[in-house]
Amino acid sequence: MPTSAVVVVFVGLVLTACGRLGFEEQRAAPDSDAAAAQPDGIAPRPDDAASSDAAQLVPPTSDVIASTFDLKLDAALNVPDAAPPDANSRITELDAAAMDATTVLEDANAADDASRLDSAAMQDAVTPDASAADAAEPDAGVQDATVSDAGEADAAPQTCPAVAPKAGFNKLIDDLEDGDGVIIAADGRSGFWYTANDGTAGTQTPVPGTNFVPASGGAHGSAYYARTTGRAFADWGAALCIMLHQVGDNACRYNAASTSGLRFAARGTGTITVSFATAATVPIENGGSCFSGCFDYHSTTFTLSSTWLTRQIAYTSLAQGGWGTPAYFQASALMYIEFAAGPATAFDIGLDDVSFY
Repeated sequence: MPTSAVVVVFVGLVLTACGRLGFEEQRAAPDSDAAAAQPDGIAPRPDDAASSDAAQLVPPTSDVIASTFDLKLDAALNVPDAAPPDANSRITELDAAAMDATTVLEDANAADDASRLDSAAMQDAVTPDASAADAAEPDAGVQDATVSDAGEADAAPQTCPAVAPKAGFNKLIDDLEDGDGVIIAADGRSGFWYTANDGTAGTQTPVPGTNFVPASGGAHGSAYYARTTGRAFADWGAALCIMLHQVGDNACRYNAASTSGLRFAARGTGTITVSFATAATVPIENGGSCFSGCFDYHSTTFTLSSTWLTRQIAYTSLAQGGWGTPAYFQASALMYIEFAAGPATAFDIGLDDVSFY
């Protein structure tokens, strides 16, 4: 700005300030509180001897003029020394918001760190360290404790397989020519011969629960056959049986769905009932799935002959006795086959060359 313009502005400011000050002085009340009501740079008139109430204009001081000049000059040059009060307030609000955002970010970071610490702690809790693994693994002394006096390790309990083995091309269950009571191990079969009775005051050979030994002189000139004899049982009688699939102490299911029936050579005295025990007719405690009305097997009967005759029984000829829980016949869930003599009679049952067909 030129110097002449500055001088003009200065003179104008002085005139404007004097005129405003005169106007304000005329409006002031002439009492003792006048000094408190006056603007900066205005002094009330001192009382004269006549106690005159007339107001007199007091010239502004040099400080007032300079301050007013500075304000006007800054406005003219449009160069403010400081931000307007409203701008300062906005800056203060922005600073506070920034501080709040910083606090939120710090809290989020702290929460994330805490989450990581929690995850690490949980990982440590579920992941055993080496010492815990060593503690979980028994030492040789503990393993030695599981060995019996005979020096053999105790076997884990054996259970039936989830899927029953299936009958295949080798349908011969047993011809007894090996001279023992174990059936031929083929197509998943792993069973044996055994005897059973109703426990009443009768007699039976071989005695149930003893080692089954085949008799000499089998069908068609063979060496051995399966035989049981006895008499005078009072309940359901006595039987010669074949377990098809045994695992440990468990009677398990055998899948004979690919077969149509049973073929065998038989001789003896009396009438016998041939029964096919399926899981649905065997109690749960014996390895089956029957809850009540059990042992009503699917069966058929025939009369023995004193000479060897080949018999054939189709699954379609079987029926339950009707006194137990009804069940469909399932060749896929066979457990054992029973050849039984009724009560109050003498019996002699001989079997050989037993097979599926």
